[in-house]
Amino acid sequence: MINCTGTERLGSISVSGEDLQEQEQVQEQEEVRRRSRKNSSVSLSWVGKGLAVDSTGSIPVGVLGKIRHSLNELVSGLCRGFIIAYGVGGTINGASALIQRKSLKLVVRNILSNDTRRLALFVSGFCGIFRFVNSIITYTQGKEGAYCAFIAGLLASVATVMDSESRRRSLMLLVLVRATNLYVKKLVRIGRLPYWEYCEHFLFGVANTSIMYGFLLEPSMLQKSYYHWILRMVGILYNLP
Repeated sequence: MINCTGTERLGSISVSGEDLQEQEQVQEQEEVRRRSRKNSSVSLSWVGKGLAVDSTGSIPVGVLGKIRHSLNELVSGLCRGFIIAYGVGGTINGASALIQRKSLKLVVRNILSNDTRRLALFVSGFCGIFRFVNSIITYTQGKEGAYCAFIAGLLASVATVMDSESRRRSLMLLVLVRATNLYVKKLVRIGRLPYWEYCEHFLFGVANTSIMYGFLLEPSMLQKSYYHWILRMVGILYNLP
């Protein structure tokens, strides 16, 4: 009886020791996560940081230097935005025409279409206005800041009038969702919101409730092209006729 009781006590002690070890490991993991979030919050940056300064990392000296740098930012944004957007848009339109097995003449026409040009003009105008206004506000305030990029982004949004109306709506929804996602992540990093491992999965499900409601109950809520795209995807996934 004594030996049995002693064995049981030793077993309970070993089990409790394993539980304590597991708890310590969990606490260490939580501490590592907390430190990583704290370190990442210190290195937070913003879009446009470093654009208003010269190669040495300082604001240009003199009025002429600031004007020259602002104009360089404007021209650089216009050219880069146009080239990149025209290349991407033309490639997508050309690939779409090739997939549909259109003739070479129609493929070239799709690449050089008005849709591609409007997309390139929109991206070009947005990048140029953003970089120019960001530089001007930075020079006016005497230092860089996230608010400079925020104001520049608001003013640069007028470039959306160059794009088609249908794409403007889709773009605004995409930008709104992405901006909300990034802002929530920032609040989590700086400790304003609690960390939850499954937060993104939950928000993704909530964000799709309106789409699923429209698809299942009121298809008129969705755009026809988007609704037909969902139908095609369902047909591919479930082999529907």
